Amino acid sequence: MNSTTPIFDRVGMKRGGTPLSGDSFVNSSAKRRASMGRPANIKPMVVVEDKTESPRSFVMSVQEGSSRSSTPKAALQWDYQRFADSKESNARDCRRNASLEAWISNRGMIEGEEGCKKKDRVLAEISETVKEWLNTHEISTVKFYTTGSYRLGLKDPNTDIDIVCVCPSGVTHSDFFTQLHPVLEQYKDKVKNVVSVPEAKVPMIEFEYEDVFINLMLAILPMAELPEDLDISNDEILRNVDEGSQRALNGARDTHLIMELVPNHETFLTVLRCVRAWAKQRGLYSNKLGFLGGVNWAILTAFVCKLHPKAIAATILHKFWWWMKEWSWPRPVRINSSVDAGLGKRIWDPKTNPNDAWDVMPIITPAYPAFNSSFNVSQATLQILKEEFESAFTICNQVIRNESKEWDLVLANTDFSVRYDYYLQVTISAENEENFRSWSG
Repeated sequence: MNSTTPIFDRVGMKRGGTPLSGDSFVNSSAKRRASMGRPANIKPMVVVEDKTESPRSFVMSVQEGSSRSSTPKAALQWDYQRFADSKESNARDCRRNASLEAWISNRGMIEGEEGCKKKDRVLAEISETVKEWLNTHEISTVKFYTTGSYRLGLKDPNTDIDIVCVCPSGVTHSDFFTQLHPVLEQYKDKVKNVVSVPEAKVPMIEFEYEDVFINLMLAILPMAELPEDLDISNDEILRNVDEGSQRALNGARDTHLIMELVPNHETFLTVLRCVRAWAKQRGLYSNKLGFLGGVNWAILTAFVCKLHPKAIAATILHKFWWWMKEWSWPRPVRINSSVDAGLGKRIWDPKTNPNDAWDVMPIITPAYPAFNSSFNVSQATLQILKEEFESAFTICNQVIRNESKEWDLVLANTDFSVRYDYYLQVTISAENEENFRSWSG
């Protein structure tokens, strides 16, 4: 059975412009991995000094030349903070914020109590099912951690639940995919669309449980049993673990650090809800298509929240798009300083890893080992993101300045379908429905 669906590429021909070259459609990271053949118009990132008074000061720029620089390291990391502020909100800011929060509520962006309780119950039932399976391997100590939007507390009605099952040795990833998969399929009254994705960057089993989307991951620790006081935020937890387990653990570790680092958790959640809704409305919420996914948007939002620690949500939302449109990519965005825990793990660092210098929009994860979470972004999709940031800032500016009181303008439908004269349609086919779902998610 063939499964096909049309996917419309966002790169086309602008009116009155010239068509983009074929290389524009190729993801630079994928191209690099295939043959190390780099697009001719992209040069490696080096550090250069720019003393203009803007967030572009001491930028990480795309220029030819030596990778060495005498620019002080502290300046490279912290110069943009001259544009940060700790101003208290005034009465006008509070009125704007009240209108934003009312708008979020009216649009149904926050799940009700019944929906939240259902997801909590689903999580508990899945945990019990996995525990029963692990008992067949004589494993009795197991812990479960959630990650992503569910762990952050977004309470999005449409969000999935990312679950990391942490267990001691005694079971393998192969067992996880070959044995637990059919176990889940036995619950036909509750479970459907079970798909194993062992080749994914983070290996997982995807399925729907009572219409709640679940991403289940396994992390195996090289020990006989788990201690009661297991702390996955400790970098030592990664010692001697396999790569799949490391990536599963780091999803939870990154989420934990994001929550710790934001100055005001509720303000962060309010802004992130708006940013995610905007990205989905504008067709920008997709790692697979070369844009950004959940962790990317969360890190960017946390970054702006840290720059304005006392600002309320409406102000930070406005600042968010200003920072995004002004930022000098490929200068990396970080919410903390990367550290090397000495465990021999590869860390994102253009100075020591030449391939990292070719990333066009690096958004660095906070937990060790830090890596670029937005490696799928290409020059073409980055240009689209820049245009969208500019447009969103203009619209939000109108709302903030009371030229318009309609926050709905921020979530206006994209004009992509009428923006170009010509379009490229890509049709994805698979031998069967399961193979198709493993790609589409």
